[in-house]
Amino acid sequence: MKYMQHEYPIIFPQTYKSAEVLKGHGVSAGSVKFWNYVLPGETGDGWAVARKIRDGNSEVFTCTEKIEEVDDEKMLLVLNVYEGNVRNYYKLFIFKVQVTPGEERNMVKWTVEYEKENEDMPDPHDYMDLYSVENNKLDAYLVSKRLN
Repeated sequence: MKYMQHEYPIIFPQTYKSAEVLKGHGVSAGSVKFWNYVLPGETGDGWAVARKIRDGNSEVFTCTEKIEEVDDEKMLLVLNVYEGNVRNYYKLFIFKVQVTPGEERNMVKWTVEYEKENEDMPDPHDYMDLYSVENNKLDAYLVSKRLN
């Protein structure tokens, strides 16, 4: 998964508009990436509307993330989002992606650690929706690549 992140704008063009490695190789601890992305939906309570940046008809958000940890043995990737729209709402936003191999299928677990800027901020359900969409689409993409 860590080696595929640079392909996300190709795999998920409706979600990831661009990705740029700012520091490092993009796959090792200490690497920094800048993303432009669109969330799959809004929470319905209006808070996402306040974060909109217009790019044509799309709601485009930005973030800068640092790879904090890469553990190939545990198949673990830890990313710290330290700049961008999400930081207007969360003091801390770290997500962990861990793959557990199975005999027939692998399992991907996303864990999000966050601290709200204030108690009025919602939980980051829209980001969890994004990760769920990613899992499903990435699975379909990998299966199609394997079959071709």
